[in-house]
Amino acid sequence: MTATRTQTATPTVTSVPVTVTINQAAGQTDPDFASSANKAIHFTAVFSEPVTGFTAADISFSGTTLQGTLTATVSEITPFDGTTYNVAVRGMLPKGTVFVSIPAGKVNSISRPLATNAASTSTDNNIIVDYVLVEFMSTASKDGWLLESSETSNIGGSLNSAANTISVGDDTSDRQYRGLVDFATGSLPDAAVLFSVNLRVVEASLTGTSPFTTHGSLKAEVKSGFFGTAGALQNPDFEDAFDKSACNFESAPEFIEAIGATYRCIIFDAATPYINLTGSTQFRLRFATDDNDDMSADLFSFYSGDFSSPSQRPRLFVKYYIPPAP
Repeated sequence: MTATRTQTATPTVTSVPVTVTINQAAGQTDPDFASSANKAIHFTAVFSEPVTGFTAADISFSGTTLQGTLTATVSEITPFDGTTYNVAVRGMLPKGTVFVSIPAGKVNSISRPLATNAASTSTDNNIIVDYVLVEFMSTASKDGWLLESSETSNIGGSLNSAANTISVGDDTSDRQYRGLVDFATGSLPDAAVLFSVNLRVVEASLTGTSPFTTHGSLKAEVKSGFFGTAGALQNPDFEDAFDKSACNFESAPEFIEAIGATYRCIIFDAATPYINLTGSTQFRLRFATDDNDDMSADLFSFYSGDFSSPSQRPRLFVKYYIPPAP
């Protein structure tokens, strides 16, 4: 009896799929920051042979975790032989991660018109899109402390804009100290959408009992532009109307090496619109209770914009993004 030999069919050329990889483009930062309305992040798609019909419609964003309506632009790049393409993605709203891939069957080989691509493979096909973080230091010539003219006047009587500390609390005559800090936020882009803002001051010294235990919470009040009639510190800044209650500082400090005891407050959402995108933003600091009637000084001194160490000056931290162009 003659044995029957089973033969395996040899695949036809058209049945061998085109392979493709898609990864972050060379030079692409990760994370990237949403700092421009037309900001694009870039990926590179490389096919194993020249292809035709590769368009933006062939890009999948499956797995993407951020908001926004993503769009892709596909353009051929060097070596311009039909194998290599730049994929530019726009429309991101932070924060999250953009994933890109190319599903199977989207393009055809030029030399083998019936052969299509297999699903893409990748080693790094995602990019984190984050907010832009900007730090502002208080303007030395415009910050300082204001002292009430008398215990019950609620009117500013004296000030100091040149000292390297800002006092907040009360003095031995039960007059209230208020502090004022100024930030040149006009450098923010006009189209910036602010996501989060927080204010930080660093303790220089404590006199008497901590006002957190006797005067209640430490509050910040915001003014878009400046208090009073000028940007420079003036006595009427003590009582001038503010635009919005900005935040309440945490009563427990955070100790940062080489900086010291820091106090922070997160700006309320309702106060964020008063961050001035075209000029200065000022915050006035005061304790909830003006004094505790003990005829003893109870106050914090925080480093001012005049202090020699920049890292310990009052700071405003702003996270923002630029929304995609319509």
